[in-house]
Amino acid sequence: MAKQNYVDPVLFLRAFKKYLPLVKPLRKKHNKLCKQLLKSGMKKSELPPFERPHNSDYEFIGECLLKIATHLARKGFFGTTPYKEEMIGDAVLNAILYLENFDVKRGNPFAYFTQIMTFAFYRRISGEEKHKYIKQMSLRSMMDLFATQKDDSGEYDNTYIKFMRELQNDTIEKFEANKNKKKKPNSRKVKKPIIPLIDRFMVNV
Repeated sequence: MAKQNYVDPVLFLRAFKKYLPLVKPLRKKHNKLCKQLLKSGMKKSELPPFERPHNSDYEFIGECLLKIATHLARKGFFGTTPYKEEMIGDAVLNAILYLENFDVKRGNPFAYFTQIMTFAFYRRISGEEKHKYIKQMSLRSMMDLFATQKDDSGEYDNTYIKFMRELQNDTIEKFEANKNKKKKPNSRKVKKPIIPLIDRFMVNV
């Protein structure tokens, strides 16, 4: 019996071969309409959303994408993060956003969308860490106001405040260390990033 989260690559690719010829002309027509509306003065936020036809192939593709994202969120480093649901949501949304960009002649959809989802996971993690950093920096500036009460002596030591400061320092130092690490590339030969390869298959919607 097949596992619940197993994605059959043959059936997955077959669904794309049947669905993409239907949806790609509609996407092209929609993009053309959006360009005309932008030229006429309409704001990008006011453009009509693209409505994909919902048939059995589309539903099957959606189920497979959800299975891939769910399985990926449990593996390795991703499995230790506390916001898996948000990561899975971002991953599926990104995959659907670039659904028509997949070329059935150039590869298999499993690998293509796994790569898209991986980048979506890292963007979510990076965003959450940045948000945590900003929050801790804001709390640090306010911490002295709560360190002592009106009638406390100067030697009063608030254990809770001390604990919070140590926790903040760990979060802030970790974030800044990672940030500085990104700014200092290795002196050895640096491999070209994978993201530009993905960007070649993506279009603005």
